[in-house]
Amino acid sequence: MQGNNSNAVIAFSAPDSCRVKTDMVEAILIGKVTYFNLNGKWTKMDIDLTSLISSFRDPKLIESGISNLKYIGVEHVNGFTADAYNYTISTTLNGQKLSAKDIVWISRVDHLPLNMEVNVEKLSENTVSTITYEYAGNISI
Repeated sequence: MQGNNSNAVIAFSAPDSCRVKTDMVEAILIGKVTYFNLNGKWTKMDIDLTSLISSFRDPKLIESGISNLKYIGVEHVNGFTADAYNYTISTTLNGQKLSAKDIVWISRVDHLPLNMEVNVEKLSENTVSTITYEYAGNISI
């Protein structure tokens, strides 16, 4: 974000609950209801963000946008042995074509993602995001 770091924590509880906390905003999504924390006060908004977020988890959408998939090899991430892959993913969002070069590390134990690095170039500006996945047994939203 313009040369600055930004942090986000996202907790997901299947099938449709999510808590998002970034440097700028905090939100809770339960079903089709979204709550934002505005200046310390929770406010219900008529915005269905859950459907939008769920669409990003659609395997057909993900598979249709992936190209140049390459196996990098075995690496160690956060104390786990993982298979590393790089690929390019492209999509259109609000009429604008976006493309990112990603690296993902998949656990050899449970085949879940451990880490992801997303490099997006938009209007000659690079944004690199690092995502660390943690799988807690008990998430309360």
